[in-house]
Amino acid sequence: MFDGRHCGRGVLAKADGAEPRRFAVVSEGERAGEGLRLVQTIRFEDGETRERVWTLRPEGEGDQRYTGTLTEASGPVRAAVSGPTLRLTYPLAELPLGRMTQHLTVQPDGTVTNTGTVTLAGFPVRRLTESIAPMGEEGCAAP
Repeated sequence: MFDGRHCGRGVLAKADGAEPRRFAVVSEGERAGEGLRLVQTIRFEDGETRERVWTLRPEGEGDQRYTGTLTEASGPVRAAVSGPTLRLTYPLAELPLGRMTQHLTVQPDGTVTNTGTVTLAGFPVRRLTESIAPMGEEGCAAP
């Protein structure tokens, strides 16, 4: 799903009604043994830029479950594939008791929709929506 270069565009909204933050993400993925290493550069419309690195590897032979790391996570990343959807869950380093759950679903045209919810002690506090596609010649412009 994420081998090669991809461009994502999305919105991160807080439950408190604050102005949603638009962003663009450049992702560069490469196979690392049986797993994947993904380096991302995130650019928010207000000029903030973040870089993060994911690693995912299968939990077992032929398994549809994965474990890994993320620079923004305070613990292990867990992933499971069901049909065209990858479900990711991980604790957030920036938000004690915070947890992100994401559903990345491959669409018939090859794009990926990413929807996510950040919960704090079980209550939703942020929502993420993103569309991801292979990087074209035009690159991935800022939001």
